[in-house]
Amino acid sequence: MANNLDFNTSYVSKFTYANLDALQRGVSTNPLRIIAHIDLDAFYAQCESIRLGLSHDVPVACLQWDSLIAVNYSARAFGIQRHEKLIEAKKKCPNLVAVHVATWKRGEDSYRYHEQPDSFTHKACLDPYRQQSKLIFDIFNRNCPRVEYGGIDEAFLDLSSLVYDKASRLYPRLFDNLAAKRSSGELDLPLFMPGLTFQDLTWVGNLLPVSQSFESKLDSIGERLEFDLLTREVDWDEVLISLATQIVAEIRSQVFSELKFTCTAGIAPNRTLAKLCSAYRKPNQQNILRSAAVSNFLHSVPFTKFRGLGGKLGDSIAKHFDVPEQDSVGFLLGIPQYELVRTLGDETGTWLFNLLRGQDFSEIKTRSQSRSMLAAKNLRPPVECHDELVQWLRTFSADIYGRICEFAAVESSSSKLEEPHNKPSVSIPKTIGIHVLINDSSWSKQIPFPACQPENLLDTIFHSAVVVLKQIESQRSIYPCRQLNLTVYGFNDTVAKNHTIDSFLKSRSAEGDEFKLVPHAVEPESDRHNQEDTAFCSQPLALDFSDSTDESHDHDSFICPECQQLVKFADIEEHTDWHYARLVEKQLAAKPSTSVSSAAANHKHTISTPNSSSSQFKKKQKLEKGQRRLL
Repeated sequence: MANNLDFNTSYVSKFTYANLDALQRGVSTNPLRIIAHIDLDAFYAQCESIRLGLSHDVPVACLQWDSLIAVNYSARAFGIQRHEKLIEAKKKCPNLVAVHVATWKRGEDSYRYHEQPDSFTHKACLDPYRQQSKLIFDIFNRNCPRVEYGGIDEAFLDLSSLVYDKASRLYPRLFDNLAAKRSSGELDLPLFMPGLTFQDLTWVGNLLPVSQSFESKLDSIGERLEFDLLTREVDWDEVLISLATQIVAEIRSQVFSELKFTCTAGIAPNRTLAKLCSAYRKPNQQNILRSAAVSNFLHSVPFTKFRGLGGKLGDSIAKHFDVPEQDSVGFLLGIPQYELVRTLGDETGTWLFNLLRGQDFSEIKTRSQSRSMLAAKNLRPPVECHDELVQWLRTFSADIYGRICEFAAVESSSSKLEEPHNKPSVSIPKTIGIHVLINDSSWSKQIPFPACQPENLLDTIFHSAVVVLKQIESQRSIYPCRQLNLTVYGFNDTVAKNHTIDSFLKSRSAEGDEFKLVPHAVEPESDRHNQEDTAFCSQPLALDFSDSTDESHDHDSFICPECQQLVKFADIEEHTDWHYARLVEKQLAAKPSTSVSSAAANHKHTISTPNSSSSQFKKKQKLEKGQRRLL
């Protein structure tokens, strides 16, 4: 077909040579861009089926304590749903294979599949699923240069450059013309029509219909095609998306042949449409949304299914405009842009106006560094003593450390610049914090994370967590403790960029204390600890966890590079105050007029209480630029 392709020079395409040229660069505003959303089918349940060597036809559900958290499609055929109790699911399907997820046992630093895990002493573990996800993403990254992590079981792939390469091999004459137009500066000229009909193209998957009124039939290989469109001439957008269906089918085939996982894909002009159409038919399907079918498809989708509209914003819009449940998109399309902008603000109103028309120019982001990692446990019965919380912190630390290492491995496999024999670069967090729930009140505290080498990261997470816990305990009683959360956040790309400049020795600002105990969960700002204040030591303090010949130097201490003393983690605050006092003393000697009381006031720890009138508890949530509150 490539050698005999005859352009229809009587008609020109609605696309230009510039559009074709931009395809290789993945320009987000290019109308020829093609995005795929790949979603693993009932992923957790599939992981367990494969681990146990079961057929995909066997009904399988993942169990956490006494509730189902994942149900495969064979089990769904019996009417079994997520969040259902196991005893009720067994009534519907006595042959249901229910597998409890792996768990961490309190105090242990490794997980396993326990026979009868107890929610009082165990914590659910998703590491086996993350490990399988990593292998699947290896295949995605191997086949596509631009892959975005959408979740443990889903990914977005920008297929534009792959389609460009495939089309250049199939249609060399077209790309000879492109080279000539590029040289002559005539890229804005329109392409000629390809001279192909709909039935000349090879489609792999389910074509979403352009209109519900079209009569349809099944072709010889079972694909749904619109009857009266088979012989019409196609434009280049359909030629290229047909090539994309072949590329995605090959990627999905590799996932199944190598790892035995089935997945469903949506292929469309942008990421929003790709994600929406991937749910059109499941499981193990491939759904294709061409530009001509976008309008018809969106009229069948509730507007709250759009990304960003499933929560409070969507609820507010539905209430404010009195949006009906049926054809909600069609209803909102009737609202003029100026009305959306007046109600929602410039940016949100314009974004919604475009989204309802299937327009999304967001890029595929190949790097997906987590802003934070959380390990949490609802404690039943409530914990009454320090030692038991420390046991949970040991388990939480191992959980978070494992995820940090897995993320490093994923980043290594997706990086095209990574040397094949280099070890993955482990990211080090900037901040560590603990949140506890006590009866009807909750308390949080955070400190900067100390510098460390990757091989000492697990011990550093644990011992730093214990330090934070002891600081909370020193301020108030936290027992009985009903919930414990451990969070690390503010990740750097490599250990070399760790928070070594400030470390533990940071000055306190008038607005807030770096070592503050606050009576509610704190949502950290991304780079807050980098931007606030300056170190008050004469030299930056970097904590040293390297091996030492001193037998007393164990994992609960560090060497202070300011004074070269061995300091216990538990003595961090006292040692920090000692350095601060030394600094104030030097400042007073140099400038006698300096107020000691003023310096001490800035340094003093601020302890907030549930009745605190601090502005951070009064301040309303800040709106993003262009947004307005709905009245």
